[in-house]
Amino acid sequence: MNQNYDVLNEACEGCGNPTFPQDLYTDMFNNSWQMICPRCFDSRYAGDNKRYYEKMVVHNEALMDEKAFNKIKTAYIVIANSFPYIKESESLITTEEKLLLGEMALKGFITDKITRKFDIIKQEMKTNDQALPEEAGGKIAHIVSITAHVTFKSWIEYMEHEMFMHMRKELKNMLIN
Repeated sequence: MNQNYDVLNEACEGCGNPTFPQDLYTDMFNNSWQMICPRCFDSRYAGDNKRYYEKMVVHNEALMDEKAFNKIKTAYIVIANSFPYIKESESLITTEEKLLLGEMALKGFITDKITRKFDIIKQEMKTNDQALPEEAGGKIAHIVSITAHVTFKSWIEYMEHEMFMHMRKELKNMLIN
């Protein structure tokens, strides 16, 4: 495991164990979203992918069944994340600092869940420095963006990813309304 569990602020809603937030899996309990650790996810659905499908397709009819997934499983998707770092002074970020921030961003991007879920075909990292507004005290933001082309390792990992994205969209819509 490559995560620092000293900074955890999330717990599995199944067993209560502290879990790095980006490694939690999406599930449903009493028609409510539940975030569970990989161990609880595996204990519920290992060897029974259809059970997860039948439980989730009720909430997301666009979810592909196994036969449809097998036809496209070698196609890649793009995943991405950006990591902003704020420098406390107006001075530019040094090359050494940029390399260190890039390494930190990559560790934050390639979580245990990402390595369980995807085969990474290609990844790219881009950086950008931006001066923040004067109200921010003249600080500099160094933004590290990582993009990866990936394929799913399995049907259940595809389904969980789709349900996570569905949950995020549903929660965002609830906040807007």
